[in-house]
Amino acid sequence: MHTPMRIPTLLLAGGLLGLAQQPFSLSLVQVTSDHSSTPVLYAVSNAIYRSSDWGATWTPVYVLEAGLPQPAVNELVVDPSHPPTLYLATTLASGGVWKSGDGGASWRRANSGLPTGTGEVARLFATPLPAALYAQIGNQLYKSTDGAASWKLQSTLPAGGKLVVAPSLPATMFFARMLSIYRSRDEGASWQFMAELRPASECDSITAVGVDAQDPTMAYALRCGCTVSIIQDGVFYR
Repeated sequence: MHTPMRIPTLLLAGGLLGLAQQPFSLSLVQVTSDHSSTPVLYAVSNAIYRSSDWGATWTPVYVLEAGLPQPAVNELVVDPSHPPTLYLATTLASGGVWKSGDGGASWRRANSGLPTGTGEVARLFATPLPAALYAQIGNQLYKSTDGAASWKLQSTLPAGGKLVVAPSLPATMFFARMLSIYRSRDEGASWQFMAELRPASECDSITAVGVDAQDPTMAYALRCGCTVSIIQDGVFYR
């Protein structure tokens, strides 16, 4: 008999934000605070934007000098233990991973140990305890324990899917492939099948996967950008 499931509130962000009278489609927001009264917001839409007035105004964040071609933005991560520290995931040709220690005012490459050539850092995760970074490049998982000063190959992932790391228990990871969810409890060294989502006529694959910030047994799967499925300890609920 299963314990009654706790269903937390989910918040989805979307829509258009205006910047210099040119709307851009919001794909990611990172909110951080440096212990001041107003948090800092970061938005990503093929570039990085920063707001310190609750989104009333936005200013671009440049990795390279303004006017030069900027690295593609695959993901932006805020250090959970030191919010002014940012990490950027991009293509390997553009550096793979970049790091800023001053809220995006200046950047440096942080890719020692990562492969070079073609490919890209598709996913990037930062965990507070223990402090670590995880980077997904194809079906390879790299880990850094020194703030991206160096990287080491951690494990090989299943092919062709989406990875997420549990914030409260980094050794626990989830991997979505087509309509299947897999879980690892040893930082990706081995994987166990959790659940197969029910097929839907309008969508035959998972478009995004997440994990509860407090409960590492609970995963969320998004199909077609609108249908959320919940899996807890291998039990499919929705």
